[in-house]
Amino acid sequence: MKTSFIILFTLLSSTLSAFELYCYTPRKSKCFKVSQDNFTVLEERGNQRSRGISSVEKLKTLYTGKSLTKYVKFEGDDYQIHVDNINSPSDMNDYLIVKNSEGHEMIFSLTCEQI
Repeated sequence: MKTSFIILFTLLSSTLSAFELYCYTPRKSKCFKVSQDNFTVLEERGNQRSRGISSVEKLKTLYTGKSLTKYVKFEGDDYQIHVDNINSPSDMNDYLIVKNSEGHEMIFSLTCEQI
């Protein structure tokens, strides 16, 4: 019983760790790379992506089936990144919510691509 549980847990964790997404808002005002336990802010310059200098204070990830919701505190704002299906990202179902310190929320549609 223990062995089958360990094998099942290993298989599930290995499938979750296999993804890496490049996500951006319309007009690429916010770009970032998302993986199982990482969040990297990127700067777009022309057709090139480079890692931006960022200070991510908190990182929390919630998985529900094939969906992913990441909660990040970045530069004083709270970010909520939601990808409805990690294996098949969709512009219609994926979004970014940015909440500033005064409580104002901005919601962006999100385009994600598997890297």
